[in-house]
Amino acid sequence: MIFTIILFSVVEVPNHTPSMTLLQQFGNLVGLLFRPEIVLLGIAHITLLLSFVALYTGLGHHLEDLHVAASNIILIRLDALPAMFISLGVGALAERIGAIRVAQVGFGLAAVGMLGGTFTAQKISGVVASSIVYVSGVALSIPSMIMLYGETAAPHRGSGMAINGFVLFVGASIGALVGKAIGGFGTLTLTLVALLGIAAISLLALGAIQRKDSSS
Repeated sequence: MIFTIILFSVVEVPNHTPSMTLLQQFGNLVGLLFRPEIVLLGIAHITLLLSFVALYTGLGHHLEDLHVAASNIILIRLDALPAMFISLGVGALAERIGAIRVAQVGFGLAAVGMLGGTFTAQKISGVVASSIVYVSGVALSIPSMIMLYGETAAPHRGSGMAINGFVLFVGASIGALVGKAIGGFGTLTLTLVALLGIAAISLLALGAIQRKDSSS
């Protein structure tokens, strides 16, 4: 599932930016990094692979503590894979309600699934159901976040996509450390719920900026 998510981070977005020197492109990239909208996107976006990698790292250890066989642990991890197909409908959904709304719903759904994992941690069926809800939220979030990076970075979409990929991979790297550092599964999921909550707040702030810009 990790590779499925990463695949979305490299979706090619048409670049209509006039030809520029490498130095100019680097300058645009640095400028984008300090834009409030990009900062808010980064705060939200870094939690996606961070929470994903941390959850499944911690889940493996948790299932081992429950004396689940290694072969069954793999199957439990794969149970939520079909939920990733939701991402295929994000484009059409974003056209109807907007990418920012889809992302907000996705992060909210991911947080609900993560919270569910906290309360059902001792039941395999509960863990599976919660992970399906969580992955459904991730499947909504990642494509819509990529759209938001493209829209926000326009006309420098290439630089926006570069930032998008960088943030995702930083999140994945941190996620592996978080998943190993936090011992209890309940503590881990609550920590990730808090991070997803911060991400949701940053998207609400981004939505407020977008509404202000559209009304001015």
